[in-house]
Amino acid sequence: MPLRAVRCGALEASQAIASVLCIEALIGYMVRYRSLVLMMSKTPWCSYSESTVKKALRILLEREIIDKEVFSKKRVFYYYAQPPEDIVVEKASVKLEIVRPRLGVFRHVFSLLLRNDGEYPLVYYPALIMGDTARKLRDMKLSIRQSEGRVDWWVYEDTPHTKHIIIRLEDPVKPGSKGLLQVEYLWEEAGSHIDYASCRPTEELEFQLILPKRLAGEIKVFEHELQEPLDRIDITDKGLLTITKARRLATVTWRGKGPDAFRPVRIQWGPSSII
Repeated sequence: MPLRAVRCGALEASQAIASVLCIEALIGYMVRYRSLVLMMSKTPWCSYSESTVKKALRILLEREIIDKEVFSKKRVFYYYAQPPEDIVVEKASVKLEIVRPRLGVFRHVFSLLLRNDGEYPLVYYPALIMGDTARKLRDMKLSIRQSEGRVDWWVYEDTPHTKHIIIRLEDPVKPGSKGLLQVEYLWEEAGSHIDYASCRPTEELEFQLILPKRLAGEIKVFEHELQEPLDRIDITDKGLLTITKARRLATVTWRGKGPDAFRPVRIQWGPSSII
C-alpha cells in the first residue's frame, strides 16, 4: 500500500528526520535515538509522537537512506547513509556581495533550483550555515523564500559559528515539478572563501562574488573530500571563470558542473587562494 503525504504523519516526519541527519552528516555526526525523539517532539509545526518517529525511521531504513549503529539497548545512533535519487539540485547559485568592506561583512544568497524526480511531495529541506566569526542569529538578517508559497523554518541548533536549519515548504515541490528556494543572510568572511555542499547531487554550480577589486586577482575553485578536507582538487579550469573590474569593485563568476552529494566545493579569493 503506497504511503500518503499526510501532515504531521510518518512520511512527513521521515523527511524532517532525514533533513536533520543530512545536516549532521555534513559535519560528521550521528544522532542518538533519544535525541531524535526529543527533537521531533518540539518541532514548531506539530509535536511528533515517539511512535510516529519510529515509523518514520523505519521508512528511512527500508529505503536505505539512513542506517544505524547499536552500541547498547539505550545507545542507538542513526546517520545519513546515502542520498535518495528522488530530489536533485538542478542548479545551485552562491552569491556573495560585500556590504561592509571594513568589517568584511558579506550578503550571502544561496539559490537552489530543486527538481522532484520522486513520487512524494518535497516538504522539508535542510540548511547548514557556518561562519568563521561568531554571529548571533538576530544579527544575520536571515531570510528564506520560495518562488511560490511561503516557508517556515526552525533553527534547531544555534551556536556562535553554526546554524542548523530545517525549512518547511508550505507549498511542497510536487513530483515531476521544480521549486526555487533562496536563503539569504549577512555574515563575515574572515577566511576569504565560501563553501558549497549538499546531501543531494548538484547538476550545475555557480559562484558569484562582488569583491573589492584588490581581492579579485587570485581566484581558485577546489573540490574537497568530506573526510579528508586537506585533500583537494583544483577545478578552476573545469568551469568558466570571468572577472569584471569596475572602479572599486570586481564581479567574479565561476560556472561549472556541480558536485556529487557530500563533496564540498570551495571558491577562494585574495592571497589565501595561492597554492
